Amino acid sequence: MKKGSVWGGHYHKKTTEFFYVIEGEIRVLLVSRNGTYRRNKIYQTGDSFIIKPPILHTIRVVKKTSCVVLYSRRFDPTNTDIYRKV
Repeated sequence: MKKGSVWGGHYHKKTTEFFYVIEGEIRVLLVSRNGTYRRNKIYQTGDSFIIKPPILHTIRVVKKTSCVVLYSRRFDPTNTDIYRKV
């Protein structure tokens, strides 16, 4: 992920995501769809975190970053399970 780039800006109804930061630094904003939960945290080399549905998530890359991302479901291009905040 390139420094300054922004990823996400969406939520999933069924998919859980696991992130492991191999190297770098990212800022992760998590927000519940109704706005009652909000978390803004920096993750660095060696950190990991899980995003469960239906949390809206946006990732801002602070430093050039390499991550491993695992999904709880196989990706299906006909049903991406990606929903933008409305």
